[in-house]
Order: sequence, then C-alpha cells, then structure tokens
Amino acid sequence: MGIPLIGYPHFYRYTMRNILILDLSSVLHSVKFSLGKHKLTHKEQPTFVMYGFLNSLYAYQNKVKPDIIVVACDSRTSLRKELYPLYKHKRQKKTPEQAALDKIALPQFETIRYELLPELGCRNIFGVDDLEADDVIGRLCKMRIYKNDYITIATTDKDIYQCLRHNVRIINSKNKTFYTLKDFTRDYGIEPKMWKRVKAYGGCTSDCVKGLPIPDSVKCIGEGYALKFVKGELPEHYKAYKAFIVPENKKILQLNKELVILPHKSTPDFKIRPNHFSRKGLVAICKRYGFESILSMRKDWFSLLRMK
Repeated sequence: MGIPLIGYPHFYRYTMRNILILDLSSVLHSVKFSLGKHKLTHKEQPTFVMYGFLNSLYAYQNKVKPDIIVVACDSRTSLRKELYPLYKHKRQKKTPEQAALDKIALPQFETIRYELLPELGCRNIFGVDDLEADDVIGRLCKMRIYKNDYITIATTDKDIYQCLRHNVRIINSKNKTFYTLKDFTRDYGIEPKMWKRVKAYGGCTSDCVKGLPIPDSVKCIGEGYALKFVKGELPEHYKAYKAFIVPENKKILQLNKELVILPHKSTPDFKIRPNHFSRKGLVAICKRYGFESILSMRKDWFSLLRMK
C-alpha cells in the first residue's frame, strides 16, 4: 500500500505513504526471548539478537511493504520514574537465568541502535531524553503532517491501543499478526481515544501503575471495572464505583494520567526522512558477524528493502 516516494519529498503532503514504526525495545525483547536458547555467536561474540533483528526486519518488510521505516527508542532515563519511583520496578526483578540472558543480549541492543541501523541506512531513529518509544510513536500518530499516511506499529504494548485509528494499525512483534481499529472496537466496545481513560482509572500492570484505590478496601480498580465505568456500565451501588468519584482519588488520577497517556506533553515533533538502505552496509554487517544465511539471500534483501 502506498507509493514509494524516496527522492520525491515534495509529493509527501499529497500522497499516502506506508510507514512502519518499530518499537525497538519491544522488537528486540521479542527476538531475545525467541532466540535466547540458541545463543548464536561469531568468534565467541554473541550475535543472536542482531541476527534475529535483521531477520525480523526482513519479515516486517515482506509483510507490511512499507515505503519508510521509523525506529522509536526508549531513553535510558525516565521522567515517569521520577514522578513515580515504582514505575516499571518489577522489570528490575529478574531470575538468575533472565539476568544472564540480559547480560549478553542488552549490549547487542546498543549495537543495533547505534551501529547496525545507521550502517544499514536507517535515517529515522528517534528517541527523546527521559521519554519512551511509546511517546515517540504517540506523537508521530498525532502529527497532522502524517494524518494521511498509513501507519503500522510493531509492538506488544497495549498502551499503544491509544494510537489506533482508521489509518493506524499494530503488528504484534512476537507473532506478526495485525491488530486494527476494527479489532479493538470489537474487543473493548469503545473508541481507542477512550483507552487512556481506562488506563488512568485501572492502572497498568506491566508498568506497575496501580489503579484508583477502592474506598474501605485493600483493592484497586483494574482494567475490567475501569472499562465498565468508561462505557457507563458500572452500577452506582457497586463498591468499586466510589473509587471514581471520591475526591481523595483526584490526585492519584492526575498522576496516572501523567504516567499512561501518550504521548507525554513534553514530546517534540519529528520529521520523517526517506531511508537510504545500503547494499554495502548490509554486506559489511553480515561479513563482520558471520551471517552467512543472510548473505546467501542478499539479492532478495536488496530487492525487498530497495537497497542501493
């Protein structure tokens, strides 16, 4: 879908482009878990995440057929963690096996972001200090200049449901299945723009953000009650209903909005440029890390990625 416009930027405002946005952390963690047991190495250097990422890039390109690829990255520092110290704290608790896997996988994440992607010719690698890839994605989806483009987001993060539109869909970075506006409204019975209210009321388990406390209870509102309230289906006599109306929860709700709504208000705009995918770059990477299977298919890669 869309017409390749590389070299013709003056057409961008008038012709729909097919843009693929990679949530880099989500994509790389999916690769890490799928290939972690194999631990491919080259000259005693672990390379399995790099190898898996390149093959995932090929798979995305083959399935989505994008005109332009954008890579969204997380910052090492977190504004949300400053606001709420428990933000994502469970992700820091790892088993010895998980810690061992991360020790050899995470350096490869850095190599991919700062070495492989630029060498391949990717010119749209966006990250903002103190913010997350989700903020980058959220801003791109809201920018008026891209409202007439068709956007596919590669991620497993349900927070990104906020970004779904008639021209925005998600491709799951684990199983490569699509999730669309139609799928969301079927599953939840609300518009995607209402999802931020569900998350603010009900919290986010994966990010360790608690929902609104239920008065006279040790429990908090979860996604189920939050969704019912947003849809107007939560009876007023339910004990949980009080959580949405008591004054003492207003500050918690305001904090939750800061933590879950995308993009964060401080996120800047971004300018997408044509990528210049390089045959020379791909070959150099494959030779450096011993990716013989990719080298043997390099003509397919050159054609699919429109490499020069």
